[in-house]
Amino acid sequence: MSHDTGAPLQPSAQTPWSQLEKAVLALFALALLASLVVLTHPWNALVRDASTYLVVAKSLVAGEGYNYLEVPFTLRPPGTPLLLAPVVATAGVDFFALNLLTSFVGAVGVILFFVYLRDSLGWGVALLASTAVWLNPAFRDLSNQAMSDIPSLTLVVASLLVERRCHDGSGKQNALLGLLLGLGVLVRSANLLLVAAIVTSRVLQRWRAPEGNRETSAWAKTSLLTPVIVAVLVVSPWSLFTQMNPSPDVDDQIGIHSYATAMLHTDWGNPNSPTIGASEIFERVSLRSGQIATVLGSRLTVDRFGNRDADRPASAVEIVVTATLIACLLIALWRRGEPVELLCLAILPVTLVYFGFRSRLMLPVFVLALPCLLWVIRDIAAKRGFAQYGVGAALAVVVAMLVVDFNPRAGWGETEQAHAQWAQSCSALESALEPDARVATRLGTHLAVCLKQPIYSVEFATRRNGDTQGIAQIVETYDIDTVVLETKGPLAEAATTLYGAGQPVGPMSIWHLDRGA
Repeated sequence: MSHDTGAPLQPSAQTPWSQLEKAVLALFALALLASLVVLTHPWNALVRDASTYLVVAKSLVAGEGYNYLEVPFTLRPPGTPLLLAPVVATAGVDFFALNLLTSFVGAVGVILFFVYLRDSLGWGVALLASTAVWLNPAFRDLSNQAMSDIPSLTLVVASLLVERRCHDGSGKQNALLGLLLGLGVLVRSANLLLVAAIVTSRVLQRWRAPEGNRETSAWAKTSLLTPVIVAVLVVSPWSLFTQMNPSPDVDDQIGIHSYATAMLHTDWGNPNSPTIGASEIFERVSLRSGQIATVLGSRLTVDRFGNRDADRPASAVEIVVTATLIACLLIALWRRGEPVELLCLAILPVTLVYFGFRSRLMLPVFVLALPCLLWVIRDIAAKRGFAQYGVGAALAVVVAMLVVDFNPRAGWGETEQAHAQWAQSCSALESALEPDARVATRLGTHLAVCLKQPIYSVEFATRRNGDTQGIAQIVETYDIDTVVLETKGPLAEAATTLYGAGQPVGPMSIWHLDRGA
């Protein structure tokens, strides 16, 4: 079932694929692709970042550029909107097609993950571990969203697989690695950590084995400079775009001026707001530590909706599971020093001080720490002369995960209900709004996905200035002629104070403003 079962942890070597392994890979790939039919749903998960990506993709398709509300979108790189744009261009905002695209990219990533694991764990453990990732409720949930998480993870796994095969390879192989690294950064900025992890790993492994066959300068040129330079070239157009289009002084639509502002300032959208102090950083680290333990310890199965469960105290079992994963990462780092351990151990401290938290931030750590756990289990048994038991223990861990966490359609009922309410609001407003209206609502991203009019948000301005003044500021700044808000709530009361009674449209109320008065 497996090969190299008793080898200690070390940089993984490739062995030729047997006919059986090739057949297993082919059947596994076919099974994943076939399962897309029953594991892909046709609903909008109503994740704000996903809606933002879709709005930007619509702008690209309309020939309006990489913009959000007619302003260059410089907060996030263009990889995900560019991936979504062909679907939007051919099928419109069809959520089955969009979710199917993300799920397909996820399937490619899991197939590559199987290949990556097979080199060091054998095809049996690799098959079960890859299946556990594919059926993990969080992985399935994210596979049904127009988000960057799944495409980013797929590019990370592809990069790790190529890195392993071109560790001392040719310039062309390392150029391919650089291309994948650059594409990864264009999908998710945090993938810069992978570039640093690969460079650090190669330097460490070169230092550990100074008897290499090449001159150090030639090795550095091929194995370090080539992938880094190619990655920089791939990312450079995006860097130039951000430099030519600086963010507004204060952001009142996205909610974040820049990642640096959000990390260091009390107001995420205002770089002139007070900076956070040491006590706030300590409080953030303390909070994130518990959230990380809850999420990793539960194998990412905590509730996505409102992130409620991620804020509860971690259970004893979750703390033990998280501590075990981190310990295995450290052991693997000491014994092998491969990029996968360095990447996971870099993501964790960054998340500890990150300004916001969502369970999905731990997706790459969970997926990539899993093989480290299995490697360590197998290695401990092998060093004590029980290699066959090590493989059995690794298999038992994965089977337990499959059984305990099996719920590949978790949250589908809530998602369908939320989608129905969103679609109802979209339908009602589509007929009630003038074609050339300029609309303000609480958060415009979700409605902007389905409506053709520009939809602005009052949420961030009202947080800063109060409900009445915040609404008035957005109306004045963006020449708004239509305000749409939920009929009940403080924002509707503020709009009524400013503009009189609104016109009920389903669960919403509309205020048509006379901007010429």
